[in-house]
Amino acid sequence: MATIDFNPADTASFQAQVNNSTLLGQLLSFFTGTITTTKPPATGTFISASTISISPDLMPGSGVAGQELTWPQLATVIAHELAHFDLKYGSSKDPGASYVSDAIDPAESVRIGERNESEAYVAQYVVALQLGDMTLYSRTPDLGRLQASLASAAKANSITSASVQSWGISELTGSPFYSYATGTSSPDTNKVLTVGSVGPIVEGTHVSGNPILTYKAFWQPSACVGRLV
Repeated sequence: MATIDFNPADTASFQAQVNNSTLLGQLLSFFTGTITTTKPPATGTFISASTISISPDLMPGSGVAGQELTWPQLATVIAHELAHFDLKYGSSKDPGASYVSDAIDPAESVRIGERNESEAYVAQYVVALQLGDMTLYSRTPDLGRLQASLASAAKANSITSASVQSWGISELTGSPFYSYATGTSSPDTNKVLTVGSVGPIVEGTHVSGNPILTYKAFWQPSACVGRLV
C-alpha cells in the first residue's frame, strides 16, 4: 500500500481524485512506496527507488505563479510517475531504470527511454480523460504537442472521456491507443522493435520543466544521470 506523505487536508483532496479515476486508483494500489512533497533534486517531480518526490511549489495552494497545479492536474502528474513503477516498461522492470546499461548504443538508449516515457504519458492522458480535466496540457508548449498527438490517436480509436471511464491497467495496456504511444517490443526480451508515434515528440520534451535539457539528451549515456522522470 502506498504511503501518501501529505497533510491530512491534502491527502483527502488527492483521494477525491483517486475516487474519480479507475486507472489512477489501480496505479496507486500497486505502488508500495511513498509519495512525498519533499523538494526533488530538480523542478517538478522525480522518482527514485520507491519514492515519488513532488516539489511543494506544484501543490495546490502553494501560491507559486507558474508552478501551482490544481488537484486534477496534480493527480494526472502523479499518475504519470506511478506508471513508471507499475506498467510493463516502467522503472522497476527490465529495461526500465537500467536502460543505459541495457542499450547497445546511444540510439537504442533513446528508444528505450522514449518507450518508458511514452507509456507514462499515455497513462497520464487517460487519467485526465477520466477526471474530465485536460487543463494541464495548456500549461506548456511541450504538453500541448503531446496532447495534440494523443488526441489525434484517441479520435482515430473512438476514445472519449466516456469510453475510458472504466479503464484500468489491463484495458490501457491492451489497447491500440497504448500501442500507438509505445510502439512494439519483443515479448521475450522487451527489446524495442518499433518506435511509438508519440516518441519523437517525447524526445523533444524538456525533463521536469528544465528549459535546456530534453529527454533525448538525458537518455544519451553521456548525459544520463539518474532514473527516468
